[in-house]
Amino acid sequence: MSEEKKALRKDILKLRDALAYEQRDNDAAAICDLLFMHPAVLSAKKILLFASFGSEPDTDPIAIRALDMGKEIYYPRVEDKDISFYAVKDITELKSGYKGIREPATERPWDGEVKDSVVLVPGTAFDKYGRRMGYGGGFYDRFLKAHPGIYSIGICFELQLLESIPEEDHDEKVNDIIYGY
Repeated sequence: MSEEKKALRKDILKLRDALAYEQRDNDAAAICDLLFMHPAVLSAKKILLFASFGSEPDTDPIAIRALDMGKEIYYPRVEDKDISFYAVKDITELKSGYKGIREPATERPWDGEVKDSVVLVPGTAFDKYGRRMGYGGGFYDRFLKAHPGIYSIGICFELQLLESIPEEDHDEKVNDIIYGY
């Protein structure tokens, strides 16, 4: 990983961590509303999302709304150096896992069918070209590469949306980005 990327990641996370809780909540609500206006999300039967951690936008309201709409929801669990998604019927089925991030305690794996699924992708930064900078583990890059054709949406706060971010050979782009404003 380049030194430029490491420095940028550190700077963006510092800014994100400094966001006031009220601003985070307002932005997370806006993200949820915008997400459920997105055609890919509206037509998807399965939403693969992530359990927010630290100062990330709160994804619990997304899960609750998706379930209320009759959609299936799936969360990632770290297994060796990859992530696998498992269904949950309620966010209470999430337990502390890898690095303290909530993971599914269930054994109902996602079927891998990309045509009726949308994956929501976390990151430290995104740019207008769909490039993302994650946290350095490569989990979502490997997942997206292994599942070509799945519609991917990056979720972030506006301050995480940059003009351009450094790109490396292994980086995978997202199809769209929804951010709080």
